[in-house]
Amino acid sequence: MRNPGLFVVAAALAAAPALVPTSAGAQTATMQSSQMTAPMFVQMMAMSDMFEIQSSQAALKNSKDAEVQKFAQTMIDHHTKMSAELKAAVQAGNVNAQIPMALSGEKAQTLQQISSLSGEKFDAMYWKAQVEGHQEALKLAQGYAKSGDNAALKQHAEKGVPIIEQHLKMAQKMMAGGKS
Repeated sequence: MRNPGLFVVAAALAAAPALVPTSAGAQTATMQSSQMTAPMFVQMMAMSDMFEIQSSQAALKNSKDAEVQKFAQTMIDHHTKMSAELKAAVQAGNVNAQIPMALSGEKAQTLQQISSLSGEKFDAMYWKAQVEGHQEALKLAQGYAKSGDNAALKQHAEKGVPIIEQHLKMAQKMMAGGKS
């Protein structure tokens, strides 16, 4: 085999769709965090950030609610920064992983559904997707921070946990009808 690292990335990408949750947090329920390789973590965390950014861009277009738009802009800002930090951690940790360039699977389908809505229907689905997405991201980051196989990525995950927790609390409050 010419490039053994390419095999690792291909294997991680092949496994990643099986890890896409069908409900909030399911990926960590089916996989022990000690089994999470660096390429798998990169793939899943990049998809999570990408979903948060793209669904929040849709919120800026499709929602008329100022609170939704304020939260969406915060998600765009924070997850854009987290994506850049993930890329830096991949480089710093010498991780042989491709960062995905487009959403796929369930996240792509959810984004398509959300984007087709507007007004209150959009807002309700957006909040639900934000809560579920942040629950998944939190479990992923916590699991990798605890027992990941790459020091630079573990540090990235550790740094992300309190940010994701804050986003989750905000989204849960909004979903319950509260204001941020």
